[in-house]
Amino acid sequence: MPVLAKVVGDEARGKFWKKLAGRINQEINRRLWAQKKGVYLDSLYEYIP
Repeated sequence: MPVLAKVVGDEARGKFWKKLAGRINQEINRRLWAQKKGVYLDSLYEYIP
């Protein structure tokens, strides 16, 4: 989206989308990265059969 916004000349909207993408990236890493295992988790909850 930031690239498309820039192409059509909407710099403000491009900055918005770029900032939002950065925040989403940070939250995915914060919530789903398992440092001890060195992998991303596919769930925030443990599987309980």
